[in-house]
Amino acid sequence: MISRLLKPLAVVGGVALDITGTIQASGSRSRSVLHTSTPGKVKQSLGGVGRNVCEASMRTGVPSFMVSMTGQDLAGATIREGMHLLGMVYNALHTGDGQLVAAVADMDIFDSLESSTAIFFEPTSVPKSLKVFEHEDVLSSGVVNYVSPNQYELEAMVETARRQRPAVNHSKINIGNIVTATMTTPDIVEKVLPMAHYLSQFVPNIVTKLGEYGCLLVSNNKSHVHTQYFPPEIIDPTAIKSVTGAGDCFVGTLLANLLILDKPSPTRWAEMIQQSQKSSILTLQSDLAVSVAISQELLDIFLLVLVFAFTFASVIAVVRVLQDLNPNTKDSN
Repeated sequence: MISRLLKPLAVVGGVALDITGTIQASGSRSRSVLHTSTPGKVKQSLGGVGRNVCEASMRTGVPSFMVSMTGQDLAGATIREGMHLLGMVYNALHTGDGQLVAAVADMDIFDSLESSTAIFFEPTSVPKSLKVFEHEDVLSSGVVNYVSPNQYELEAMVETARRQRPAVNHSKINIGNIVTATMTTPDIVEKVLPMAHYLSQFVPNIVTKLGEYGCLLVSNNKSHVHTQYFPPEIIDPTAIKSVTGAGDCFVGTLLANLLILDKPSPTRWAEMIQQSQKSSILTLQSDLAVSVAISQELLDIFLLVLVFAFTFASVIAVVRVLQDLNPNTKDSN
């Protein structure tokens, strides 16, 4: 229902076929032996950061489609068929003989985006996190509204920003205190906070993923910087099956919520991030890169009410317009 009421989310990124080998954990041959084959199990599953993010947002309940490239080989065919079975919409630009017609090279995609388009940048690695600095207009255009680096990607981005871009005068900005539900914050939060604050001059919303330590939000509206630390969701370590895709699912569910409300208040930010953390927990407990347990329940309930209220009001408005256009409609009074 929700997916029919919203504009689709476009995810531009990579798709992959993950191949995981698990060594057999029974008997005397329970460890790997060099120079020979090792008993175990090999499993294939769909992966790739972009694809994982897209599937997570789709499962959270918003219309999503994927723009990427796949090879014209067995692995590529397997990926395309797997995405089709999941109901994912995939777009690639190839000729009939499989040759690539067009693709996203570096960050050239930003050149064709309207200023009203909100971009969420998921760095995925330190080298890729610096792509936004390769073209001067990318950050100055203002289309990059969100970024979700880890600690090391944030460090690299800030170091590059300090070298390449002049700092904005922050003398009139109230940084404020860290909002947190815990009595204390980990040392890593104090370390990344100044860096996230600095980067927020160029990308207003920084969601720094801190792994087992949770995440840090820095949201800069040019007059005030809202800073909030979110401790990790509790999970039994024995329940963790795989860490693959957990961070991607966090981003996918966060994107799904931001698609409904792209300028959230601090309260809404808190709800969104907590729901996104739950998405990560579900995937940690799954063998897949995206847990099938991720669902529309991870949309902030306030946002659901907002969407239905807007839809109801729109339906009423359309009915009234149709009544005005119909000359046969009589006044009930």
